[in-house]
Amino acid sequence: MANRFEQGPPIATPTSVKVVLGLIFCASILAALFDRWFLYFFQLSLTKDLLSISWTGLHRYFLWQPFTYFFIEEASNGIDFSFLFNLAFKCYIISVTGGTICMRYKERLFIILTLGASLLGALSLLPYLAIDAPILVVSGCTALFFSLIVFWSMMNNDGTIMLLFAFPISVKWLLSLLFIGTFFMCLYNSDWATFSLAFFGSLWAYLWATIGYGLRTPYDWTYSWDDALERLGSSKIRRFKKK
Repeated sequence: MANRFEQGPPIATPTSVKVVLGLIFCASILAALFDRWFLYFFQLSLTKDLLSISWTGLHRYFLWQPFTYFFIEEASNGIDFSFLFNLAFKCYIISVTGGTICMRYKERLFIILTLGASLLGALSLLPYLAIDAPILVVSGCTALFFSLIVFWSMMNNDGTIMLLFAFPISVKWLLSLLFIGTFFMCLYNSDWATFSLAFFGSLWAYLWATIGYGLRTPYDWTYSWDDALERLGSSKIRRFKKK
């Protein structure tokens, strides 16, 4: 029988989650507010030239970009409802999933998922950045978003949640809808950079969940892979697991 669990962020949000949420929210808002001023005074876009990741920026040795691009949710049309809704939604999901992960395991796992997914996502972008330089500029917490959702889903692989607080849906079907929707949106928009971030963010979480924690996905057909990877887990990785 499927488990049903509480929705919503933990009562006490862990410090590491607060820091990441604060950086994403503040960096995105401040970049949207001051981007035109930077462009006017310094002939550089705060969002596109400095904080987002691009081939041109890396070629100029802006080596902080792989560490800052995932804090910036771009406001293409300024600070409007669409931008604020997207930012609030992603922050809420990160709060819920990240807080739950920290409660069940340790905060260091949240940090590993955050940094690993974002840096692996940055590496996966290099071919796209090189091909589409200097046009392609990438920002956003897509890799982190998918990493946390995948790990959280594997923690609750037989669970059921209330979609929009009204409609019960299993974690398996929710994750399937998310992946299928993302794939077709990326296919429609030819946005393979976003697809790459989602894929490698998910892969990073999957490997940590199986190798480090012996978790399974919500899908029966992956159990043989899940168990094989779990057997590969080393004692050095498993020492992060909460006892």
